[in-house]
Amino acid sequence: TGTQPIANYIEDLQISLGYDRNNDGMLPEIGTSANDDEWVFNVAGESNAGEAPTNLRAVKVIIAGRTRLPDAGFAGLRPALLDRGAGAADGYRRRVKGARVRIRNFGN
Repeated sequence: TGTQPIANYIEDLQISLGYDRNNDGMLPEIGTSANDDEWVFNVAGESNAGEAPTNLRAVKVIIAGRTRLPDAGFAGLRPALLDRGAGAADGYRRRVKGARVRIRNFGN
């Protein structure tokens, strides 16, 4: 019983949704302030309340992992990911991987 890890040393999993609000087939991404583009959850403070499910066109998934042990000689910062800002240097090396997937049979 209790929680069981699926993968060790995964720090963050971010999911962003792309809504083609004007049906032009494009999903511009600016991502500097809330609601400045056609992506939701790529900036802190966004909500998909009021979004038409029929306008959903793509999903972006980003995952961040770190080393098991810190490296005393490494001074890199924890990277910013979508709606989470960067963190302080803590000695851990990290890798960030992501994918943007267009949803088949939705819209254009």
